[in-house]
Amino acid sequence: MTELFSRALTFFPLPLRAALLSCMGTLEKGARISEVRVRKNAPLSLTVTTSLGEENLVCARTPDVTEQTLRTVLSQMCCGSYHAYENEILRGWFSPRACEGIRVGVAGDVICEGERVATLRGVQALCLRLPGCLPQRDEISLGILHGELLSTVKEEKTSKKPLQSVLFYAPPGVGKTTLLRNLIKGVASGKKACRASVIDTSAELYTSGFEDTIADFFIGYPKELGIGLAVRAFSPEVIFCDELGSHKEAESLLRAQVGGVPIVATAHADHIGDLLCRPAFALLHQNRIFDRYIRLYRVGDTFSFVEEKGGESSC
Repeated sequence: MTELFSRALTFFPLPLRAALLSCMGTLEKGARISEVRVRKNAPLSLTVTTSLGEENLVCARTPDVTEQTLRTVLSQMCCGSYHAYENEILRGWFSPRACEGIRVGVAGDVICEGERVATLRGVQALCLRLPGCLPQRDEISLGILHGELLSTVKEEKTSKKPLQSVLFYAPPGVGKTTLLRNLIKGVASGKKACRASVIDTSAELYTSGFEDTIADFFIGYPKELGIGLAVRAFSPEVIFCDELGSHKEAESLLRAQVGGVPIVATAHADHIGDLLCRPAFALLHQNRIFDRYIRLYRVGDTFSFVEEKGGESSC
């Protein structure tokens, strides 16, 4: 059982906690829990990644899960202060400060005003996504991350070459956020560390372990606001941000690039054609914001990469 999962268990009342622990007893050695889902009047389920990288679903009957049970769990995750997280919850997900790195999805009965969720009337389901980690002993993956794909700070500062702008993309659940955390630690720590500004809009990137880095975290800032502030006031040598997608974010990257700041970012996409057909990424590609487009794969705790040239695509 990981420390993060142990902390997540504390959010649940004892009957649900016992059901989760019972599920864990059926898992094979080396399996990793990546999601916990709790539903109103329905079984809870775990998404489990095996040591070979396969995903399995494990379901368990639980004591009656009422809406009040779900609201209690949600309140625990908010440290008793729902209003502090209300805007994020109405968006559909939030990251509890009490359990760094976990993303909690919230599905329910809502009232909308236009395209905006205005009120959450009832909670139907909660989904806790637990981040993976890249083992430090995995020297091959670390060599790829800090050598071939993103040159080490030592090499770059010795050769006086700028860091490259890189966009990593993959479908959800492959490990883009985990990869980005490890890159931040590698680039912003050590004797040759460089100043990194991290735009952590969803409060998922910052976890314990960054204390020895010179990375500046902008937690909760919209990307367009965080990027602008970083460029104007923090003179970063590289900017990291997770899950690009909107046109405003693309425009912010254009402004940052004008200042000569390299960008390391992630995006959801299955292949390069899908990615570049979206207006925001088409704009970034036309302006040559990214030097490299890297498709991310994962088997167990090991990453692998395929570089795409980002040529013209038919949309």
